[in-house]
Amino acid sequence: MFKRSIGRALRLRIEPHEVSPKERAALLAANPPVTTPYLQAFLAWRRSVLFLVAVALIPLTLLRLHDALDEEFPEQLRFILLVPAAAEGLLCLVCWYQLKNWTHWRKQRRSLLRVWVLFMAAPFLVFLVPVDSIIQGMLESQAGTDAWGGAAAVDGAAVAGVVVALKTTIAVYALLTLAPKAVSLLAGTIRAGIVTKMLFPGTSGPGWIVVLSTPLYTLFVFTLLIVPYQLTGSGWYLGAMIALAAAQLALGRAGYALAKPTTHDEAVKLVSKARAAYLLSMIAFGACLLVALGSLAGKLGASTIVTTALSFETNVMILTLIGSDLVIGALARGRGLQTGTQHLVDESNAQLTAFVGET
Repeated sequence: MFKRSIGRALRLRIEPHEVSPKERAALLAANPPVTTPYLQAFLAWRRSVLFLVAVALIPLTLLRLHDALDEEFPEQLRFILLVPAAAEGLLCLVCWYQLKNWTHWRKQRRSLLRVWVLFMAAPFLVFLVPVDSIIQGMLESQAGTDAWGGAAAVDGAAVAGVVVALKTTIAVYALLTLAPKAVSLLAGTIRAGIVTKMLFPGTSGPGWIVVLSTPLYTLFVFTLLIVPYQLTGSGWYLGAMIALAAAQLALGRAGYALAKPTTHDEAVKLVSKARAAYLLSMIAFGACLLVALGSLAGKLGASTIVTTALSFETNVMILTLIGSDLVIGALARGRGLQTGTQHLVDESNAQLTAFVGET
């Protein structure tokens, strides 16, 4: 199962013939039974991605707990790391539990969506807590007294240095915890759009999702990388940004071609054509970023770098599932809202034709 899941999860789809006999039998025995070959392949692929997410969350949760329980980290501030670790542990448990419901898409997607919202929101809410009062209380509790019971003299410069160091550490932890989640939102949305397009090639909405998300993803990552680039002057960050732009350009062009009804074979061909350039660019992006972050390993610790990378990949994979669920639900809802509105569509088409001057 683990070997099969790795091979499947790194892809955006599997072919119907790749569904194992046991999986096909389970899908046919489901209530209601799943008989469409491409839907069977989608659910089997989805099962493998969920399994790999559940596996990846185990070391990720343990690494978070290890960082939280580090003796060098102030006890009063450990909740900053413990709460995200608890949210990841909860998602891990739910993913393992929901694996048994992989043939019941409607039931499983609701449970995963609820716990994913908590998983995403927990660290953002934690870092909204102001730490000034906590740090002030720590300093007051640790202040000594003189021989007559009065307050001991405190070196103002030393106290200011401690406060700055603590705030800097918390800011770095906030960046390393929140950035993978924020970046994965757009990366997972792009993957979800491509997955949904190949599942329902007659729709145009998923293609527009890719078109709109790729430039936003590029700009967002640029904003994150420009800070360490300016601080270090390392050309590896610049190389990572250029490689990322090339990767997203390839995906954006494919998304524009997919933003119309196509056949299944046409959608697969367009995605496959763009995927080669995308993968090469992303490999270059990952290599440049790995070298650039390697220089920070001594300051942040190798485990922190590993945790950040693992968190990003896990967030992208789980959001690919959640995003595809949401897009499918939106397509179904949009189909229902179109009932009895054909005259409005025709009127809008006529207005667009007059606006752009087409005949």
